[in-house]
Amino acid sequence: MAALTLRRGDTRCWRLRLVDGDGAPVSVVGATVWWTVRPNVPADPDHDLPDAEGVVKAWWDHDGVAVVDAGVVGPDGQAGGTFAAEDAARGVLTLTLLPRLTTQLASVPPGGTGSWRYDVQVMRGPEEVRTYDDGTLAVKADVTRRTTAP
Repeated sequence: MAALTLRRGDTRCWRLRLVDGDGAPVSVVGATVWWTVRPNVPADPDHDLPDAEGVVKAWWDHDGVAVVDAGVVGPDGQAGGTFAAEDAARGVLTLTLLPRLTTQLASVPPGGTGSWRYDVQVMRGPEEVRTYDDGTLAVKADVTRRTTAP
């Protein structure tokens, strides 16, 4: 489990390296990868939110030959970053959240400088889904808020 952090209003980029239990790289060629952020993880699955209601949803979908779809959307459903493979055969992906999205994360519950929950799942067909990472995502406050010269 990892503890990720970002600063409100900043661009934030993470390199994801997917590995198996022995530390060997996991190919994502022909797979779908999801990175989802939610306020919490309910203990009771009957009270769980559908993935479509996640606060941040990132996906990368490869058909075995090429990437067929990829994106990042925030709580407003608008594009808020990129999700791309640096080396799909070795399970290395890059996730980038843009300033508009990191600002939104500070404004929706838990908001402020609160903590979110995230996970990374890989699907290779309906019978093979595995979570490779999960943890917390903390949003820190920033001091400078302007994005243009005075």
